[in-house]
Amino acid sequence: MRIVKYSHKVLIVIGVVLLVSSAGTIALAAGMNESLTFGIVSLAETAAIWGITRFFRGESEALRPPRPWWRMTELPFLSGTWALYFAIATAASIASAVTGGASSAFPAVGQLALTAIMTVSCVRLSLALRRAKRRGGSSRPPSSAGLPPLPTSI
Repeated sequence: MRIVKYSHKVLIVIGVVLLVSSAGTIALAAGMNESLTFGIVSLAETAAIWGITRFFRGESEALRPPRPWWRMTELPFLSGTWALYFAIATAASIASAVTGGASSAFPAVGQLALTAIMTVSCVRLSLALRRAKRRGGSSRPPSSAGLPPLPTSI
């Protein structure tokens, strides 16, 4: 199953974040250690966001082949925008932990990992786009393989 529609992608990401955050809230209410809970929630959110992007496809991407591990979005601009967002979130988490507003800096670790993944995606997609333009190709990065897209998508 590949998810192409933007609205479906947004709903899935919101659902995953709400599910993981709710599980963390329940764990805290049950008396689990706060630092441990933040660490587990951070790790789960990072893994979930990376994992669900494996099912997302842009309109110009082939549906059949799996995305390379580093490709998080269809376009470099989108990866760069997400990298900026997660970098700001990382800075806010670190500032909150340093000033005593948060009991743990664990959320910053997950956000920093997502910043790195999105930055790698942005850089590699930009390089692929430049190579494609030099060869006289499309203004979009090449898909992950030359296989034809499957006719079914969400």
